[in-house]
Amino acid sequence: MARFSKVFISSTSKDLREYRDEVYKLISNRLGLTAVAMEDFGAMSDEPSEACLDKVQECDLFIGFYARRYGFIPEDSGGVSITEMEYDKARQEGKTILCYWLEDNFDWPEERNQIEHEELLYKFKDKIQKKHVVETFSTPSDLCLKISTAIAREQNKQEDTLADFDLPPNIDLPSEPYLGLHYFKREHARIFFGRNADIRELYVALEAFNVILLSGQSGCGKSSLLAAGLIPRMEKRN
Repeated sequence: MARFSKVFISSTSKDLREYRDEVYKLISNRLGLTAVAMEDFGAMSDEPSEACLDKVQECDLFIGFYARRYGFIPEDSGGVSITEMEYDKARQEGKTILCYWLEDNFDWPEERNQIEHEELLYKFKDKIQKKHVVETFSTPSDLCLKISTAIAREQNKQEDTLADFDLPPNIDLPSEPYLGLHYFKREHARIFFGRNADIRELYVALEAFNVILLSGQSGCGKSSLLAAGLIPRMEKRN
């Protein structure tokens, strides 16, 4: 049964350090999953952006949470921050993605804002909101509660997929292609009732015209109306 094993934690770091710490502990200690975050990378020969994107690819769940910083923009990134590049990589790889951002009215220290990249941050958030249902958070504990609830929900989705159920045994199907659509026949005329008005209307129409068209949705009772209703009465009259 498919379940999450590695979870990538994505956010800016200077402003959300205590949030990252709490989410990391939630993933690793309480949920028993492998948390992957840039704090674990240590000294690596790759560029920071390449290292992050490689780690995103290794994970099956991506969690991104954002406040009021856009993040570090590498020189050769085309003006895109590492944080946004991580999200884009998760989308490209088809990862399960959970995103959160800080409540607009939450009391937040101004020194944690990144005013010079405010427009880029708004565009990034708008891109996320067009693709995902985004929850807001306030404190680290509030964020952790929402993340743990969402992970449980996503796990349940995976457990409920059709592939997780055994196929039913083979059964012999009856020859009738449309089960439940048997119609009343001539021999059922004595027990066919409730359609007198329809029978009368058809009878009058046939007296006026040699050919009439009886149309209706499949299963509405056209065949029964003719075979057990109209035809026996016409035979009796004649």
